[in-house]
This record gives sequence, C-alpha cells and structure tokens, in this order.
Amino acid sequence: MKKIQSAVALGRARGQNAPVARRWRVALVPLLVALMGTAQARKPAPVSPIRHETREGHAVSAQKHTRVASHHAVSGQHVERMRHAQRRFQTGIASWYGREFHGHRTANGERFDMYALTAAHRTLPFGSFARVTLPATGRSVVVRINDRGPYARGRVIDLSFGAARVLGYSGAGSARVRIEPVAAREAAAQSGARRAKRPARRAKPVPPPKRYRVDRVDRAR
Repeated sequence: MKKIQSAVALGRARGQNAPVARRWRVALVPLLVALMGTAQARKPAPVSPIRHETREGHAVSAQKHTRVASHHAVSGQHVERMRHAQRRFQTGIASWYGREFHGHRTANGERFDMYALTAAHRTLPFGSFARVTLPATGRSVVVRINDRGPYARGRVIDLSFGAARVLGYSGAGSARVRIEPVAAREAAAQSGARRAKRPARRAKPVPPPKRYRVDRVDRAR
C-alpha cells in the first residue's frame, strides 16, 4: 500500500514538472540551432583539386611570356648597340688589297672585286656601310662591308684597291683614316651623286668596213 502511494506521489510530481521541462526544451532549440550554424561556419571550405592541365597551361603561358620578354630584351639591346655603333668613330691605320685576291670568295660568300668600293672590317655587320675619311687630305669614300679583317696588327680596316685609289693612298699602301658607320640611304645617295659626277664616256667612232681587193684569176689557158 505504501508502495502504491509513493508511486502515485511520484507521478503527481512528474506531472507538475512537465510544463517546466517543455519550456526548457523550447528554449534550448534556438540555442542548438545557433550552435550548429556556428560549427558549420567554422568548417573550412572544400578545396577543389587543381587540374594538371591547368598547371601545364600556366607553365606554357609563362614560358611564352618569358620568351617574348627575352626576345624584346635582345631586340632592344641590338637596337641600342646599332645606335651606339652609328654614333661611334674609329681611327687607325687602313690598308688595301687588290689583284692577289681579285675574284676570290670573301667572308660573306661573294666574289671580291678589287675595283668595287668594298672593305673588310672585324666587327661591322656584312652589308652595312661606312664612310672612310683621310684626315690628311679630307677625302672620303663610302664602302660596303663584305669581308672580315684585316688580321695584321695595328690595322683597323682593309679597303679594296678601288676605295684606296679614291682616297689617294693606293701608292703608299696604308694611311691613317677615320671610320664612321652610315645608313644605307645615305650611302645610296652618295653613290648616286658620285655616278652623276662622272663624265659621260664618248662613244668611239666606228671605223669604216675594210675593202678587200679580189684579183681575178684567168683560168682559160
């Protein structure tokens, strides 16, 4: 009997505490939702795997960019060297070469013409032009670089016989000169002016045809 009474009393106590428990549950639901949201926010975002082809694409692009930048750098250095070369003067002893090498191959592969206005230089590019001036007389000539040399010590340029003859030192063998690189347009203009100054060659008169005398042979005997 006592057990039954204690059970009834316990049930009544639970029944009285039921609304309080429900209130706590209702109050805990928003708190749990807030805690779950905070936990999700703290989780790091998933990192997508990097594709191998993307890396290769970036590597190729970087390589191309490096090549282009290197090309522009080399081109700029080349232009700067050419500009510096155009402003540079060189003085020294010039020699000449002629009949012994006439018709032989030059360093750029063409045939050497001792009467053409060409020259051999150690560093000036093939096909470029240079004005060679003789300070003693003031004479100058524009030559085209088509050979390498001279290899004799103390010489700075080796002119063709024709260029040395224009400067007037073909009989001396060597002379002190000043070398100045010039542009192709200026060289062409000076070459045209030089051709215009040359006197026109007079045509040689054609001799009259020779008349041959034919003797008759009397075959009748």
